[in-house]
This record gives sequence, C-alpha cells and structure tokens, in this order.
Amino acid sequence: MNKDEMEALRPLLLAELREENRERMLVNEAFIRRAVALQQPFMLKGSFVTRQYFANPEDRFPYDLDWVYTGGRIDDVEKATEIFSRWIETIAGLVVPGTENIALQLDFQDKKMIWEAVDYSMSWDKPTISTSYYGLMGGKKIYMGEVDISYNVPVEMNPVPITYQPLTGDPFIVSHAVPLPLQISWKLHQTIVRPRFKDMFDLIHLLQHPSYTRDMAPTILKAMVKECAEGKVAQHQVNKLLTGDLVPLFNDGDIFGLWQFFRFGYVHEDWQKKPSLTWLAAELTNPDNLPATFKELREALFEAMQRAGITIETLHSIPYVERKLP
Repeated sequence: MNKDEMEALRPLLLAELREENRERMLVNEAFIRRAVALQQPFMLKGSFVTRQYFANPEDRFPYDLDWVYTGGRIDDVEKATEIFSRWIETIAGLVVPGTENIALQLDFQDKKMIWEAVDYSMSWDKPTISTSYYGLMGGKKIYMGEVDISYNVPVEMNPVPITYQPLTGDPFIVSHAVPLPLQISWKLHQTIVRPRFKDMFDLIHLLQHPSYTRDMAPTILKAMVKECAEGKVAQHQVNKLLTGDLVPLFNDGDIFGLWQFFRFGYVHEDWQKKPSLTWLAAELTNPDNLPATFKELREALFEAMQRAGITIETLHSIPYVERKLP
C-alpha cells in the first residue's frame, strides 16, 4: 500500500484499532483482576505494566498478557503446562467485582489447554509457553491475544505492588508486578539483542516517570550486563546502546524501510522486502505521539538515557561489572 492510499484510510484504520484495543483491554484487565484475587506466584510484566508508567496511559495500547512464574523451578514443560493450566482455568471460573459482564473462554484440545513454546530470542534460560483465550462481552466474542508465561527466570529483584489504573473503574492493587528497574533492564537488553521500535518508545517513557531516580541506574546496568554476559553479548554491543549508535544493532540494515512500515504503515517504493517487524505504530499508540523519523526516536531515547544515568560512565563506575562481558 502506497503513502496516498494509506493516508486516505488512516482515520478509519485508527478508529477501528482504537475500538479493538478498547475491547481487548477490557477483557485482559478482567483477567488481571481475577488473577490478582487468587494471589498466586505469578508476576505481571510487559505492556500492561509499562502502560501504568506513561504520564497519560491512553498513549500506550497494551496487547498480550505477560507473566513470570515465581513459584520455584519447574523441570519440564509438561509440569509447567499443568501448573499454568490450573491457574488459568481457575481465573476463567472466577467472578470478581468489576468483571461480572465478561466471560473468559479458553482453547481446549482433547480436554487440555493448548500451549505453544515462545522464542523471545533472549539469552538466559527463560522458557516461555503461550496460550490464547477469548472474551465474551455483551454477546460478542473478542480475541484477546496471547497469555505468555515464563518460568525458571533468574529474577534479580522481588516483585512489587503497583496501583493499576484500568481503562474503566477504580484503581486496584496488583501485588506482584515487575519492578520498574527490572522492566527497564529487560527492555535495554532487548534493544541490544533484538531491537524493536516499540521498546525504544517504551523506554523513553519509563525513564521519564517520576518514580524513576538516577540511583537506580547502577542496579539496572548490573542486571542488564548479567543478562548480556549469560548470552555472550559482547562489550562493543553494549557500548552501541549506551552511546546511542543503534543502527548496527538492527539485523536488517534497512532502518528507513522498517521505520516507514512501522510509523506510517506503508512500504517505501524503493523497498521491496517484506517488513520483518509486524507491529504497526497504530497498534501501540496514536502514531502522532511518535517522531516522523527514526533518527528523532533514537535521539530522544539517547537523551532520556543520559538524563537517567544509563551511560557508559555509570557502567565504568560499577566495580567488576565489565569483566563479565566477552
């Protein structure tokens, strides 16, 4: 689709995406409310947490639900599916205040939930399995995306409670959520090993949140370096991130083409390859919240990192931390 065709469809596309995002969020937040009521060892992470750190949460549309199991080591995937299936089936059967009009419908095959392995391209031992479910709201069936659950994750920081502001209704407490420094560390590592525009966008907002303080920077960098070391990420790759030289980190060198697809939803006439990034900016936020060029996004992230103390100088100030990297 060329630029003119995309621009003509833009208002309709954005309106449809906003409504889809709203419906999906209502059902996913019903899942979160019910999960919170169970008080089981699952830590909420990902975009539903990230959204809470935006000055205006309406500027971030979450998608899949991401959890980390913190109840101890699981030795095989069969045991993981047994534990996680029991948890999700219990959630689907719960009714808690604020979710009475939303039913959750699970995917079964031969009376068992359907699970699939997920490859996050991360370095450490982080097996993740995924399942999907539907919401029934007002007689309408709504596909909710995936529920991804990671286990055997070497979590360096304990889960923290956060006040969760849902799309509708009163705030509630999520007692086990990823702490802000760890969420930032994971996104920094992601940007080194498999950079995505959405993580860069998120990092800018996470680093600017009022609860962030510069004294978190050494903790964040320690956790990031440990993760990089376990995945044999080289020092020069870390340096690329910390100096804002992000282009070499992208496996696909055509950043212009990728950005045109992500930001504007069309493929440049000189770019014949199929986009390797499936996300569109409009699925994450109002595209007008993003700069027009990748260069501006990169510069905004680098400035946010500098203000937050996520720098080479901070890395050098941490005793022995660089010795962990190849």
